[in-house]
Amino acid sequence: MMPLATEAMRRPTRTRAIGDPAKMRGLYEPPLDAGIARYVETLAEAGVETYESCEGGPGHTFPEPTVRFHGDRAEGFRALAVLLRRDFPVSDLRRIWRIVDGEPSGPTWEIVFYGVGAVSGPRR
Repeated sequence: MMPLATEAMRRPTRTRAIGDPAKMRGLYEPPLDAGIARYVETLAEAGVETYESCEGGPGHTFPEPTVRFHGDRAEGFRALAVLLRRDFPVSDLRRIWRIVDGEPSGPTWEIVFYGVGAVSGPRR
């Protein structure tokens, strides 16, 4: 059983600006995990509206590096293309519905990476 996340772990990181990553670094609350920052910043530069991210691993919200973002049915594939063109280590692209108060909420998108805090390596 997974331990309950702390309030800080539950708070999503939000993209407040699109543009120069150096100017955006201080715009996330809570601050981005170092192991996932370049992925979130790359997506933000491309106009992808992220709302939650974690570098993954023991003591983190997710077991693997994960970025969640909003968008229509094509947005996930657009985000995937942005990341793959930069040779980032993407392992999964998921369309998710979270269960909130017993009801499905969503859908939203989730991209999972291997490496950094990941518990597994790339799938081939």
